[in-house]
Amino acid sequence: MKRKVFTILTLTVLAVLVLAVSPTSAATRRISLWSAQLEYGKTAAVFTFRVWGDFDKFSGYILNSGNQTALNCNLQGNGEVLICRMAKGVPGLAGKMVQVVVNGFSFDAVIENVPVCHPVYDWPLPPEGPLGPWENYGEHCVDRELEPGDLEVITTDGWGTWEYVFLPEGGFCGPDGSWNDYGKGFYFPGCID
Repeated sequence: MKRKVFTILTLTVLAVLVLAVSPTSAATRRISLWSAQLEYGKTAAVFTFRVWGDFDKFSGYILNSGNQTALNCNLQGNGEVLICRMAKGVPGLAGKMVQVVVNGFSFDAVIENVPVCHPVYDWPLPPEGPLGPWENYGEHCVDRELEPGDLEVITTDGWGTWEYVFLPEGGFCGPDGSWNDYGKGFYFPGCID
């Protein structure tokens, strides 16, 4: 009798364990947050997720200080990466903790500001005779949006540490006054009018 009760009890416990750990549709679908960062020059954040399982569609929103902003989500590549962008920007998100909700999955995320790099231009070395066109001395990265005229202290391999000015365009630094656009970058201000 003891053996029969023990066998029935053991089988009951095994049946409960098997049913408790068997996969269900909710267990086979998962979403994991990879990153949360601002798009350069915008006040809207982009969220990147890893997705497992079959989902019909994706919808979501973020909560920031009690305010809800919708997300527009699209699967990328082989369907394992989900990119969600805020439907509208919210000023001052960089460095803030927000709650992100996608298809019922909830995440806490700090919005990172993406560093942006621009070339650094200075006179060519050695500085003998008339100055020639700008020479690129590498890149300098900042984690904020720059305005024309912003100054940065930058160290280059050729000139050491100097203050450079950020410009949306820069030109020739020669005696003939010609202007060749090198594009956005940091320029040595001694040549800038």
